[in-house]
Amino acid sequence: MTLGCGALVGPVGADQTSETLAAAKKAITGIQSFTATVELVTARTPMRGIISARRPASVRLEVDNTPVGLLVSDGKTAWVYNRDRKQYLSRPLSGDSARLASNPIFSVAPQLRAFFNPEVFFRFPPGAKTRHAGKKKLDGVLCDVIEAEYVRGNAASPAMAKPAVRGTFWFTAKEHMIVRIESRDLTDLSKPPVVATLKNLRLNPKLPASTFVWTPPPGSRPAPPRAATAPGPAPGGVSTMTLKPGTRK
Repeated sequence: MTLGCGALVGPVGADQTSETLAAAKKAITGIQSFTATVELVTARTPMRGIISARRPASVRLEVDNTPVGLLVSDGKTAWVYNRDRKQYLSRPLSGDSARLASNPIFSVAPQLRAFFNPEVFFRFPPGAKTRHAGKKKLDGVLCDVIEAEYVRGNAASPAMAKPAVRGTFWFTAKEHMIVRIESRDLTDLSKPPVVATLKNLRLNPKLPASTFVWTPPPGSRPAPPRAATAPGPAPGGVSTMTLKPGTRK
């Protein structure tokens, strides 16, 4: 999801919101690589994964307990592998980080979208309203919290006149890192939440080129278009992503 999808209830805290987003964008664009573990809890099967990412467009995301649990990019080609079907899709990138960020498997870890395409992730549409919800502690770490409410699809449609989703974004007050993203469907609060958490975050580790090399396993074959769909939050659920503050190396 992108930050720039929403609106809230007026310009209260607009300066603080702008300052927080500007600091967060500057912080994430200053990171050259990171690693983390990811935990995704849905109404179905909990998922656990490992992330390694490096600029400009290299990433390895491995997720357990889901058929489509592998995305590898060496910056030139992105591969998605479906374990159950033993099928894979490949997509040329030519170093295009924005194209990599559009991969649907990143719904498991939306901070990857912020890392690879901050210009889009931190963009709010014209007329969007947000508010700074104050400073709160998350796992003992002081954070700036920003809230936004937005509609899905065409905001000009009468059927979409009311806010459909509330997004809450947590940024560490010291490092300005985006540590949590929450999204809730306001049209049906009975829908089960989706909770995703990144732990063991390391900023700017040295990652060998072999991290981003993948060879199709024996017995696998190319998949027909759209055959390997990505795991991710159920529509209308809650998507929460938490990164634990890390250390630069």
